[in-house]
Amino acid sequence: MSRDMDSERIIEHEGTVKQIHDGRITVGFIAKSACATCHLKGFCSASDLQDKEVEVWQGDHQVTVGEKVNIVLAQKLGIKALMIGYIFPFFLVIIALFVSYLITDDELVIGLISLAVLIPYYWGLYLLRSRIGKKYNFQIRKLV
Repeated sequence: MSRDMDSERIIEHEGTVKQIHDGRITVGFIAKSACATCHLKGFCSASDLQDKEVEVWQGDHQVTVGEKVNIVLAQKLGIKALMIGYIFPFFLVIIALFVSYLITDDELVIGLISLAVLIPYYWGLYLLRSRIGKKYNFQIRKLV
């Protein structure tokens, strides 16, 4: 656990170690809608009740498959992920909507252009996934 994360607000989920392979720990958890400490729970897909998995670099963590752990992420990184995944694309669609409205009066074309701008955006995110993923440093804590 880094000193930085101790001084910050954190997002925490209880999970189970599913796999340990090549220095990475895969932890599965159920994201519950009761993320009471998060002010953005209404906008975040992590607040739905879903099975999810995250990978954590093993580092000096000594865990075994099936062990219960807490997955920890700094809240500011959760907000940044929300911005990248939802807020920026929303504004991109709105801007494309207004710009295409200035170019044409055909509502079908306006709608298609507005949605089509998401294709290069999410393709770019896909291409940059490893670079972006390095910034999201999940930590694990053993449950006592």
